[in-house]
Amino acid sequence: QPFFNESYEFTNFRSIRQLYLLSLEGRKSLDKITCPVFHAHSHKDDVINPIIVDWLKTKMGPNYRVNWYDNSGHTMPLDKDAEKIKADISQFFLDLSK
Repeated sequence: QPFFNESYEFTNFRSIRQLYLLSLEGRKSLDKITCPVFHAHSHKDDVINPIIVDWLKTKMGPNYRVNWYDNSGHTMPLDKDAEKIKADISQFFLDLSK
C-alpha cells in the first residue's frame, strides 16, 4: 500500500532519504542533549509511531518531557489541539525562564 497522509500533497523521495540520513546522525547524539526538550505527540499520529516516546525517554533522560494531544493526528499544531499545544509550548518556555 503506498504511503498516504492528507497532510502532505506529494511524496518527495529525495527529501525522505535526506530526512532518514539526518535521523541516523541524530540518533547517535541524543544522549548528548542536556537542555530541556518539549515533545508533542499523539497516539493517533499515523506518520511517527507513538512507541518512539519510550525510546526517546531512555535516550534523553530527565530533561525530556512529552505532552500527549490525542484529539489530533500528525499535524497537531494545525489540528484540533492547536490552541492547547500553543499554550503548552508557551508555558514550557515560561517555566524555563524562572
